[in-house]
Parts: sequence; structure tokens; C-alpha cells
Amino acid sequence: MHALHEPHSEGCAVAVVVGHYWVVPVASGRAIVSMDVADAAHPVEVSRLRSDSTFYPHWLSADPASDRIVVGSADGGEARVLVAHLDRSTGKLTWDERFRDRGSSRRGVDLDRPELRHGSASHVMGHAALFGPAFAR
Repeated sequence: MHALHEPHSEGCAVAVVVGHYWVVPVASGRAIVSMDVADAAHPVEVSRLRSDSTFYPHWLSADPASDRIVVGSADGGEARVLVAHLDRSTGKLTWDERFRDRGSSRRGVDLDRPELRHGSASHVMGHAALFGPAFAR
């Protein structure tokens, strides 16, 4: 068994497996972590990618046609979506600096927009994303 040691543990996490890497969001640690699980009895952390203080990584989805992983934020964090890259040979994670709103200096796409709110909702939260054939490179 392996434990990720974070300041505190709250919320849930939707992880992905890509090859022999298990990639898990850690909301309380403001990070996503890749673990080499080739030897499942002895997982090894190989990369940790930090987000900023307002983004709580909550769920992930891997693009089967590329190295991209979409990262959503937990409720209580910013309503933003980020994209990371996973080097499938080393497990190293990096942020996609090109994935951002037009003209923004911040990475990611902000979902908190009036046109995305429904009824009397005061905020928006993207709770899942998937890659499909229409989005393949």
C-alpha cells in the first residue's frame, strides 16, 4: 500500500492509468502526481505537478491519442480546466502552457462565465471531461 502524504485529506479524486503510470489528483496538495506502478507492490512517485493556490485538482481524463490529460478542479476551487502532458516514457508531468483563454496570462480555461450558468446558479463547476475522436490530433 502507498499513501500520498499531504497536509490534510479531503474530497475525492478521479485518477487515470496511462501505461504503467497511475496519475492521481491531490486536491489538498494542489497537485497531480504520477506514480510508476510497473511493480504494483512497490509504487514509486516519479513526478509531481503543482497547481496554483486557487485550483484543487479533482478529476482527470487521459487522451488515448496523445500525451494530454485534462484536469478539473474540485468544488470550492476555481471553475477552471487545465491540461497537463504526461511523458509516457518517464512519467514526467508538465502543464500545457498553450491551453488558456484567448488573451489570458493564466493557464487553463475559465468556466465561470454567465453563458454557462443555469437558472439561479451563482457559479459553474465542470465536473467531468472526456476526449473523443472529434478531439484527436
